[in-house]
Amino acid sequence: MTHNEIIQKITEELITTGPNVPPTEIVIRGNQVFLASDVTLEESDEIFVYELIFGTVKLENRTAKYTAEQWIDNQGFSSLRLITLLDLEGKLTAANKTAVKLQSVRGWMDSLLSAYVQNPLPKLTWNPAPFTFEETVQEAFQVLAS
Repeated sequence: MTHNEIIQKITEELITTGPNVPPTEIVIRGNQVFLASDVTLEESDEIFVYELIFGTVKLENRTAKYTAEQWIDNQGFSSLRLITLLDLEGKLTAANKTAVKLQSVRGWMDSLLSAYVQNPLPKLTWNPAPFTFEETVQEAFQVLAS
């Protein structure tokens, strides 16, 4: 579908609320247009944000999708950083200590893995990391030093 065809289809089928429409995620599947909140996303879906301001249409492509691995990296936890966290987790365990932020990040990783196993298709977003890598490492080192 062309840009203009998308806008026309959205306007005809989904949007009936006057001259202003707040940002609305839409999904284009083949020649059909859906509100993103009404469908389960599929790998081939095209996702856009549609906005209408005083009769002017803004349409932004949002099809960027992340695999679980890409999302983890996007959240600041590259492979090397994950190895660092595993090392810290081992040192804390050996010292019979725990770091709350590290446990929280571990739980986040476990939840991503679980979601990935249930549905490995890329997604627009996954759950955000509860803490940054820097916050997590700083707390773990403080706990080890105490």
